[in-house]
Amino acid sequence: MKDVEQIFNEALKLVKECSDILKDVDFDKEAVIKSDGSLVTKYDLMLDEKLTKGLKAIVDYPVLSEEHKEILGDSYFVIDPIDGTHNFSRGFECFGIMLGLVVKGTIMFGIVDLPLLNKTYTAIRGKGAYLNGNKITVREPGERFIGNTNMRSQTVLDWIAALRRSDHNFEFRSLYCTCVPYCYIASGNFDFAIQHGKMGIWDSLAPKIIIEEAGGVCEVIQHEEARFSVIAGSKEVYKIIKENIGEMIP
Repeated sequence: MKDVEQIFNEALKLVKECSDILKDVDFDKEAVIKSDGSLVTKYDLMLDEKLTKGLKAIVDYPVLSEEHKEILGDSYFVIDPIDGTHNFSRGFECFGIMLGLVVKGTIMFGIVDLPLLNKTYTAIRGKGAYLNGNKITVREPGERFIGNTNMRSQTVLDWIAALRRSDHNFEFRSLYCTCVPYCYIASGNFDFAIQHGKMGIWDSLAPKIIIEEAGGVCEVIQHEEARFSVIAGSKEVYKIIKENIGEMIP
């Protein structure tokens, strides 16, 4: 039986193969609206198939994907073939491939590749977080906190208002994906991320372990099957955010 590091190394090679495919895509790409209102392109489906087949060849675990569902056991892969399909379809560089492994209920590693930004974020449990092979850590808190939010629900707008009323200087961005801003927390580019609304497990699983292995916190709260809240950041900034909006989380 392969150990976690062997599985990680083979999975990383597979992700890089998929990343090379997306680097060669000409923009603009035709996108179709799915029944849940999200977008999908032929490249989402192509990579979903390639990742699924490739992962099962590494170790025969079920795969949970944004594009298809399988019956899961206590060990499985979680993938998002293209996180940020809206951005991808318009040629905006903020999109990526996300992959994580869960073994007996514990996230063992995460891989996030950002093809057009030439950045690969990785983490294996207990071994730290890395960007292109170099170790990374979350940012020490400064005078202002810059972070990402989806800004697409009244709940989030209420959170933003509460944080702006706080004693701290919060600034907000919205990159319309999770792969980039969540990993930017791990590498110190962003201080935090807050999100609430329609999501899947694939949106946060790989970035969660990367943030945590970089010394931060990524709290994922599931309210319904496809509705989540996420608060992520350094331990200090996470604590400040929870002190100001903790009672407002549904």
